[in-house]
Amino acid sequence: MESSSTMIGLIITGNGKFPEGVSSAVEILSGKLEDYTTVSFLLEETVDQFINRLRTAIESMKQSGNILIMADVQDSTTYREACTLAKEYAAECNIDVVAGLNIGMVLQASMARSYIHNVNDLAALAVEAGHSQIVDFDEKHPDEDIA
Repeated sequence: MESSSTMIGLIITGNGKFPEGVSSAVEILSGKLEDYTTVSFLLEETVDQFINRLRTAIESMKQSGNILIMADVQDSTTYREACTLAKEYAAECNIDVVAGLNIGMVLQASMARSYIHNVNDLAALAVEAGHSQIVDFDEKHPDEDIA
């Protein structure tokens, strides 16, 4: 499927209210997000209920031709079901799925959608940004005092 020039849709999914928390932080840092939604897997719902809400989110964005789904944990229900739906929708739109999301990678991916129009390139940028956000102060700044 060919890449569309419209903005890549961005779906943040995860367990509990984590996706909403990430989104709240990203909006504080960058402002209102467009072509963006969250889908949480809540303790009180079934897997089928979660899948139906994730499917609804994909349906609402598939006209863009490209969707990046960012999940909280690899091999979790949210990630596995996002991958399953990505395969199911392959004939209708390009969907890439990444796991291990953090605020930095969501922020970077959200802003980069203004100039990156290939969902696979955006996914690669998000993963790289996510990795770069993980640091150990003691290793990075061993001689600095934090008093």
